[in-house]
Amino acid sequence: MRTIAEILEQINIAKQRINEIYLSITGEVNSDATLAGLTSASKTAEFKLWIYIWACMSYIQEQVWEEKRLEIEEEVNNSVAGTDQWLQQELLKFQYGDALLINTTTKKPYYAVIDATKQIVKRCAVVSSGGVTQIKVAKENGSGDPIALSAPELSAFASYMKKIQFAGSNLGAPVSLASDKLNAPMTVYYNGTVVLDDMKALVQAAFNNYLKNLPFNAEYKISAHQDYIQAVANVNDVVIGVVQAKANAGSYGTVNRVYYPAAGYLERDATIDFDTMITYVPQ
Repeated sequence: MRTIAEILEQINIAKQRINEIYLSITGEVNSDATLAGLTSASKTAEFKLWIYIWACMSYIQEQVWEEKRLEIEEEVNNSVAGTDQWLQQELLKFQYGDALLINTTTKKPYYAVIDATKQIVKRCAVVSSGGVTQIKVAKENGSGDPIALSAPELSAFASYMKKIQFAGSNLGAPVSLASDKLNAPMTVYYNGTVVLDDMKALVQAAFNNYLKNLPFNAEYKISAHQDYIQAVANVNDVVIGVVQAKANAGSYGTVNRVYYPAAGYLERDATIDFDTMITYVPQ
C-alpha cells in the first residue's frame, strides 16, 4: 500500500509531465499560422481546455505504454536463455528423491515443493565443445569438500538432466567421479629459527587450501600452487619437483604447467606421506 507521501510525490510527477506536454502542444499551436486567431488569455479558453485534455490523455497513454514495456522486459528477462550458464543454474536445482513434474500450460518442468535439503548437487560444470555438452557434478561432504554422487544419485540426476534439456540438445552422460590425485614434491626453504613442526603445519595447510579453493573444473597451475605456499610466513623459497597427477582410477602423468582434473577437482594423494612429498631446508 502506498503512503500519503508517495501518492503526493506521484501526483507532482504527473502534474509536471502533463505541464511539459501542455507547453509542447501550446508551442505547436502558437507556431501554426492557421491557428493565429487563438489569442485568448483566459485560462478557461476552449482551445486551452482541449490542449490540457490532450495533455492528460497523452500522459495516461505514456503510463500504459511504460507498464507494458516493463511487462515485456520482465518476460524477456525471465525467459530461458539456453546457454551453458543457464543449464548449470538449472542443474543445481535437481532434488534427489522428488518427481519432476511438467506444467500442462507452460510445459515447463517444476517440483511440487522446492526443498533445498534435497538439492544435493553443489558443484556443477557445463562445457560445450565440438557439438557436445559435457557435464561434471559433485556433492559435498560434511566439511564442504566435493565428493562424487552415488550411482543411484547420478542415475536420477541423468534423468532430470534429460527432462530439462532443450529439444535436440547433445548432452554427454553426466560425470561424477572421485577426486583426481596430485603428487607435488617440493623443497621448502624456511627461516630456521621457526619450530619445524609449526612450519610444517602452515605449509601443509597452504598446500591443501590451494587445491580446496580452486573453482570447480578449474585448471591446476603449478606456478600458482608454488606462489600459494611461498606466501606462508617464514617461507623463503619453494622449489617444485616433478609434479604428477591422475584421475582417481588412472595412472600418473607428468604435469608440465597446468592440469585439468577429470573429476573437476583434485586432492593431494593421501597415500603419499606429506613428509615424503615435502622436504624442508632451514636457513
